[in-house]
Amino acid sequence: MESYLACTEEDIQHARADELEAIGLYHEASDVRKCTTVQHYPGYPVTSACNRRLCPRCAEQRAKENAWKVARKVRKMTNPKTYIISLRSRGLHDLPPTVNNLNRNFKSFRLEPRFVECIESGVRILEVKLARSGRAWVPHLHAVLGVLSGASLQWLNSAWYELTEGYGSIVPFRMPEVRIEGLEGLSKYLSKRRDNCPIPGEYSLRQLWQLHQGLKGKRIFSEWGKLWKAEDDYEGLPVPGPRAIAYKRMLASMTPAQKYELWCSHNEVYR
Repeated sequence: MESYLACTEEDIQHARADELEAIGLYHEASDVRKCTTVQHYPGYPVTSACNRRLCPRCAEQRAKENAWKVARKVRKMTNPKTYIISLRSRGLHDLPPTVNNLNRNFKSFRLEPRFVECIESGVRILEVKLARSGRAWVPHLHAVLGVLSGASLQWLNSAWYELTEGYGSIVPFRMPEVRIEGLEGLSKYLSKRRDNCPIPGEYSLRQLWQLHQGLKGKRIFSEWGKLWKAEDDYEGLPVPGPRAIAYKRMLASMTPAQKYELWCSHNEVYR
């Protein structure tokens, strides 16, 4: 696994394509092998339209895109709190139903009266990783919840534990208070690609097949509540002035991943 750290992007792409071919995903392997990086704007790389879940290049762009979405939404929350919402599988061969149960249970959990009374909005990102024992999967949601002032969330873990029949947990994130100066690092952590797209060789072929089936057709980023339609394409980006029409047109045509790169460079964020 460590040998891939010194490889080029092209070597990693071909290694992942070889793994996909070994488990019978020939179309996905062909797309991953052809996936290239093109320049639409100077300094803002965008991958071609591969969009495969296990493609390292597309996963990197997807992580940047999700980080941009998270940062925009969390900035508008008055009292954001971060939580990790997990649901442990019962073995190594039931990841797809476990991910389905996680999404379904959390959707019904958000409709409970106590949840609605305490939380006005939120964003969440789905990640899947192996348990430390290596005998089960732990799909989990990195969630940022917009908590109403004065609301108590002490009941969250016990209610989720009961709903998932003892297989789930909700724990606060290590950064309980989300501050503006720490938002860039938080958004990068919430959208990291390592769990959903491990480097070649990290998982066995059987585990890679389970990961592919578990993430197939699943939405990685999701939002709900009063901020769902909140749009502000220029917040945090360098806009010279109202007369910079060409610059604003360029921003309007950029993808979220490109905007995230521009946002990082403008705010001097380490990438």
